[in-house]
Amino acid sequence: MLPHPPLPLRYVPIVCLALLTALLAPASAAAAAQQGETWRSRLYPQNWRPGFTDEHGLFLHDFSYAGYAMGQRPIPDEPDLPVFDVTAPDFGADPTGERDSTAAIQKAIDRAAERGGGIVHLPEGTYRIQPPADARQALLIGHSRIILRGDGPGRTFLYNTEPVMHRRAVIRAAPGGAHASWTRALRGSTIALAEDAPNQAMAVKVQSVAGIEPGDWIVLRADATEDFVRAIDPQFVDDWPGRLPGLMFYRQVRAVDADSSRITLDIPLRYPVKRRDHARLYRVRPHLSEVGIEAMSIGMREHPGGDFGFNAYQREGTAAHDVHASYLIVLNHVVDGWVRRVHTYRPANNAGPHHMVSNGIQLLFARNVTIEGCDLRHAQYRGGGGNGYGYVFQGSDNLITRCTGRELRYVYDFKSMQTTGNVVHRSESHGISDFHMHLSVTNLLDDLHMVGSHFNAAHRRRWGTIPHGRTTDQSVFWNLRGSGGRGHVLHVDNQPDAVLIIGTSGQRHSVRGLPAQQRHRLEGEARGEHLQPRSLYEDQLHRRLQRSGGNRTDQ
Repeated sequence: MLPHPPLPLRYVPIVCLALLTALLAPASAAAAAQQGETWRSRLYPQNWRPGFTDEHGLFLHDFSYAGYAMGQRPIPDEPDLPVFDVTAPDFGADPTGERDSTAAIQKAIDRAAERGGGIVHLPEGTYRIQPPADARQALLIGHSRIILRGDGPGRTFLYNTEPVMHRRAVIRAAPGGAHASWTRALRGSTIALAEDAPNQAMAVKVQSVAGIEPGDWIVLRADATEDFVRAIDPQFVDDWPGRLPGLMFYRQVRAVDADSSRITLDIPLRYPVKRRDHARLYRVRPHLSEVGIEAMSIGMREHPGGDFGFNAYQREGTAAHDVHASYLIVLNHVVDGWVRRVHTYRPANNAGPHHMVSNGIQLLFARNVTIEGCDLRHAQYRGGGGNGYGYVFQGSDNLITRCTGRELRYVYDFKSMQTTGNVVHRSESHGISDFHMHLSVTNLLDDLHMVGSHFNAAHRRRWGTIPHGRTTDQSVFWNLRGSGGRGHVLHVDNQPDAVLIIGTSGQRHSVRGLPAQQRHRLEGEARGEHLQPRSLYEDQLHRRLQRSGGNRTDQ
């Protein structure tokens, strides 16, 4: 668990209040609020329920669905699965790091898949791996119920020895090993909505419920039409339509009402979905589930080249191009998965301080994945084109908790319109984090500690191949702390109505770019350490489980 500063105990002695005059009373009340009085947001009263709205029309989404199993059960520590020791004679992985173990570990993963799932155990030691010449990754998890488990960070080490990693990963999980997307509808599965679906809706009306059953998985989608873009960011009406896929929500059907042609969803919508924008639902290929990567350190051989210019990734033959868009871990179209207690490390053969050549963990069209207790550091290339990022959200309702990142271009990064309902919780960012591009709506930064830098939630104008433009809407910063010098902890220039900021604290506690007419979107500047509850996500989860009569064994 990352350390948190203790709550201050500097309460103003009652005896001093008697000495204050009526003239000084307002100042003294403000000082008391600064020093120790707890407070609640007007948007989150004691009796809060989803749908509560204040006099300005502002509201908080229910973010409690984020993470593994929607928070309704803990990640399994001892699942009922067979164990496959990669060092066993059947597989022959070398824990001394002298021989390459790629084929041996992959054989164990494939054997577990043949048995319907398993724990692929990497005992303490160092395992050299590298992508085969024709592969997009060193290790591939292509089936559900596969857990890749070491003996702990600092004990089990994966060492990727191949520096040319262009668009490759060290570990990739994807159905059947192929790239999967929520944009690709199965033939004949598309059904149009019969009416607009409002924000926070738990049910939608469709033209027909024929063929839809409880338990089905669907994508509920709207296009980035000219009308949609004109309402969101009109300066890009010639750039976004036809080039961006639009809003997408991956949901499971909970109930079907044939009489009203309504289907009930398992997670509420995070934005209005309108018939104007060709609102529809459809099926996609099945996802992976119950996939875990845990308890190990991963390091990558650094690239020996020297051309790491900002745009050098565009030129084949440069070191930047060789490592461009590579990742340590990619979870693609995974639901109810996890990465926990995974740290990066500097391999001994690296001349520089580098732990990885470019990016860390990507959640690509993934949902309800938990990233817990991870530490990602020292990217070699931090140039343009999406390089040097730590934790990359490109899916929905995922949870990053008690993690940290440093020496990266961006630590926590949100990209694209399918990126909704995600939560960064009780974590640290040693460097800039940001909403990066193309309207990643309704995400929560909860009890986040920004160390020596700020979170960027600004409009990004025409930056990028497709202009990044407006980067978010209806996202929430709850209890945002800044340290490492005075200054701003959050930057919201040119889209000040896109976020809510509730509680800031620390040396860096100011918000840059919020005009006077939008100050109602900021509560508790410099008073975040006394905000109750400390974590919005935790409190909302507790409330939802109470409403549903559920409980968690780890609560």
